[in-house]
Amino acid sequence: MDQGVSKEQKLNSLHILNQYLKPETMKKKNMLTIQILLFVSVFLFSCNNNLDLNEKTEDNTSTSVLKNTALSTENLDYNTFGFYYNWYGNAEFDNGYFHWGHDILPGPGQSTSPGYIPGTNGDIAANFYPQLGTYSSKDPVLIRMHMEMFVRSRVGVVALSWWNESGTSEPEKISSLLNIANEYGLKVCFHIEPYSGRNAASMKESITHLIDTYGGHPAFYRLKGKPVFFIYDSYLTSASDWATLLSPGGSRTIRNTPYDSHVIGLWLNNMSSQPSVILGANFDGFYTYFASDGFTFGSTSSNWASMQTWAKQNNKLFIPSVGPGYIDTRVRPWNDATTRNRNNGQYYDNMYRKAIDTGTEYISITSFNEWHEGSQIEPAVPFSSSSFTYSDYGSLSPDYYLDRTAYWVSEFVKNKQQARAELYINGRDGGYIDFGHSPEYSNFGENGKQAFTVELWLKLKYTEAFGSVVSCFNEDSQTQTRKGWVINSFHNSRLRMTLGLENWGLLEPGFDFSTTGQWVHFAAVVDENGINEEQINGKPVVLKVYQNGILKDQSTSFDGGNYLSNYLQTPMIAFGQPAGVGGMTSDWRLSGYIKDFHIWKSAKSEGTIRKIMNKDIDVTGFEPDLVCGWRFNSVPVNNQDIKDMTGRYSARLVGDYQWISLQ
Repeated sequence: MDQGVSKEQKLNSLHILNQYLKPETMKKKNMLTIQILLFVSVFLFSCNNNLDLNEKTEDNTSTSVLKNTALSTENLDYNTFGFYYNWYGNAEFDNGYFHWGHDILPGPGQSTSPGYIPGTNGDIAANFYPQLGTYSSKDPVLIRMHMEMFVRSRVGVVALSWWNESGTSEPEKISSLLNIANEYGLKVCFHIEPYSGRNAASMKESITHLIDTYGGHPAFYRLKGKPVFFIYDSYLTSASDWATLLSPGGSRTIRNTPYDSHVIGLWLNNMSSQPSVILGANFDGFYTYFASDGFTFGSTSSNWASMQTWAKQNNKLFIPSVGPGYIDTRVRPWNDATTRNRNNGQYYDNMYRKAIDTGTEYISITSFNEWHEGSQIEPAVPFSSSSFTYSDYGSLSPDYYLDRTAYWVSEFVKNKQQARAELYINGRDGGYIDFGHSPEYSNFGENGKQAFTVELWLKLKYTEAFGSVVSCFNEDSQTQTRKGWVINSFHNSRLRMTLGLENWGLLEPGFDFSTTGQWVHFAAVVDENGINEEQINGKPVVLKVYQNGILKDQSTSFDGGNYLSNYLQTPMIAFGQPAGVGGMTSDWRLSGYIKDFHIWKSAKSEGTIRKIMNKDIDVTGFEPDLVCGWRFNSVPVNNQDIKDMTGRYSARLVGDYQWISLQ
């Protein structure tokens, strides 16, 4: 009997249960044990209506785990979709290990399956092993645990795989999922699979059925008043056939009817062919689905910026799909070319950041639990059967990807709240960026053995005058010392990197530069021990400068002495030059734009510089060799406190500056 147990109490009980499910003991547990634990946990709550979840201890700290934002339904984002599969079965609920057992799929040149993975005795059709074991998607205890994981990850919409199996237990499973999702504040939409006979005519029947059957449920998802349907492998139906359903004048149109919906097609091909399909079919938008970056043009994250631009120009929804990795070689042993290593979470970070940087309003996650393809964020544990040793998340915890998803959802929401813009600094009239002082900006280890990289994007308004782009440099003529580094534009339209050396020396490689009004990537790499062991005339190359990823100039070892870091308490400045502590020079001033500014305490290779420049490597702020980094791509909450990507530093804008909207 329910004695007024709140949604939060049920959520807390599941959190307690999740704490019990340690990876080292999960192998010994079964779903009956889990059910008993869950029942006891909820029962204890139900027996004490006066339980105060926010009871204070003697030191005035809260005993409530509900303070944890990962367990708060208030933080769900309803513009983030998690692809969810409810096709799993076990003997207890389904009289068989459905989908845990699976045919090994025939590869090129094969007409029949080379074998079958039974799904029993720990031998499942996946490269990872789930923390919850071989569960059944019918099990209400399992559904509750999954919905708690959705809440923990802040993903607000369950995008449920749907195969039009009305004669099976599918309707029962959908109803159960909707009811439980609703208890947790989650919403459910449908991911329409390529069921037998799917075409525009059958899709009208499917959309009608789903809206008539589930559209009145409070958990049924609507975006701006309309349902959302993702169409997997939408290319299997021609654009002209889709148009009969999705165009206002189509012979079977749903437009301007009670069944009008946001129908989202799958983007596969390049910009020369795919747009005409999306437009011809009259899809409301498109998604990319595949977690294997580079598998298709659409799933290649470096293409997303241009796809988002096209979507805006054509009033379409763009929903990029991000994933933590991909591997399906247990069921497709011939398909190792699509494997994408998780790289200790870095792969997920890279893909998620690229999606956010497009400025999209929506993101989908592939997947919550597509175990066959190793794209799941659901917890996995180390496990071995008699025939296979499963992959796991390495040094990361089994639930790492739930919490990492919550982090990225938070970043996504924060990014949308900030208007995307470019930062213009009018240095000629006294504007500049003050990054504050830190020894780490210019000191990179033992004297004579320092290595570092400075790289950024800049767009100058003019190049005919002398001035600093970014300066961590100090010059004192009285003491004959030059310390630190500065990227500057010289009088004769030359862009260079200047290093202060012992004995009043300078090292200043650079290149002719007269580009104005265009974004240019600049990088300088320093290694006093020699860069890649390269030499010129018997001397090691210690400094290289690059324009748009191309080497433009280099210098050999310091005849004037070693590089000197700037240990004085002077700030790092962009578009100006500090003159001692607290002052600014009246010259050395430039006007222009800056973005994606990073300092690294390592000497980056030419290939790495190009990957960073092209965003093939995404800078997240968690890299161990990243000193600091600012994106400067959106209007901050406070122009006097712009946090860097690492969270350790803050910049402030001074004088004449402007955020120019890109909206």
